[in-house]
Amino acid sequence: MSATLAYIASGTGIAVIAPLCFGTTLEGLQATSAQQSFINAIGSGHELIAYDQRGSGRSAPLQFLNSWEQRGADLWSIADAAGIERAVLYGVFDAGFTIAQAAAQQPGRVLGMIFNLVPPAVGVLDPKEGITQTLADAWFGSSPLSARQRAESALQSIGLAARDAESLAIAWESAGPHVQGQQLLRRADLRPLTPCLGARSLVIEPQHRPAIAGWGASLAAMLPNAHLARPAGAGEMLGAIHGFLALIDLDEGHYASRLAADVSAAVGETEHAVTALKRIVVPVVDSVSSERAAEMACRLGRPQQAEIVLVHVVEVPLSRALAEESGPARERGEKALHLGQAIVARHGMRSRTRLLFERSATHGILRVAREEGADLIVMAIGEKRRPDPAEMSATMKEVLRSASCEVLIDKGQRART
Repeated sequence: MSATLAYIASGTGIAVIAPLCFGTTLEGLQATSAQQSFINAIGSGHELIAYDQRGSGRSAPLQFLNSWEQRGADLWSIADAAGIERAVLYGVFDAGFTIAQAAAQQPGRVLGMIFNLVPPAVGVLDPKEGITQTLADAWFGSSPLSARQRAESALQSIGLAARDAESLAIAWESAGPHVQGQQLLRRADLRPLTPCLGARSLVIEPQHRPAIAGWGASLAAMLPNAHLARPAGAGEMLGAIHGFLALIDLDEGHYASRLAADVSAAVGETEHAVTALKRIVVPVVDSVSSERAAEMACRLGRPQQAEIVLVHVVEVPLSRALAEESGPARERGEKALHLGQAIVARHGMRSRTRLLFERSATHGILRVAREEGADLIVMAIGEKRRPDPAEMSATMKEVLRSASCEVLIDKGQRART
């Protein structure tokens, strides 16, 4: 069944999809600075997608008693609308049942799951696997509480401050009748699903909250690949969440949510290879092509503040002794090195220079790369090479063939003839 579902998306990186829990709406979050700040902090450095579940806030009202299966499908509708291939699913309280259903439906699209304040079941009067009699009476009992008061009670029981719980519940109530949503909550039960939820999971059970004591430990024990965190406060909770997301980013790649798994892996490997560049060797001569090579090396090495080693080789003929000497050849080399240093300094990066006297430029470049433990050599084809300006020199060909590290050859911008 298609329906209009309201969501917001912000940030870039690994996507975190968060269906909002019972009593909470996007509009309500705007009225509670503490809760809005917390959910914004979860998405810091990542792409956060939060949405009103069916029957709440600005999402479509319930036309009939919907199911957890429908709510799981709704999550993937949101992912598709936002262009998300794979995501970390984040659920607080009853939203934990939504993300579990979604994960069971499309496990290949799940990078991870975060269960925060989620009981293994609701309609079970067992504090370790369900809820207490006190909570059952508050949420589902026959007392003449309004839907807003029941939502407010539920939010306070999982640790929200009274003022925040009241503001959220008022905004939530304005969407219309919620009897069906409460009936759905009564039937929430993760236990049949947990054996098939194989994605890595983080289960959060905050300390010092008697109403939920035991929920996290019980749920973590049921999941095949779960880690239990018991933070003492909001700071520790955010730390656990960001640590979990960082591991997924490291393992899956920063683009894992926007690309198919096989493409994401390839892009991630390429990104890792580039960011692993710690020392880049740049052979320079007194020409525009050398300036271009130094500039390119800086752009490749700037994110990780790589060290740029500038090298100029003075080729000494066999007719002369192999020794350092003065003269025009040395002056040209020093000029080229000084120019390279100025380019690197403009990028705020570190550089060192090496002026060598060798029988061949190739031997000198390869020796420097070996002695420096270079991760990359960057060279640029001169602008005036003829007859084919794109043709590599003999030195470049030999460096490309013999170097033990990566070699990047830039042919530059060529005018069309």
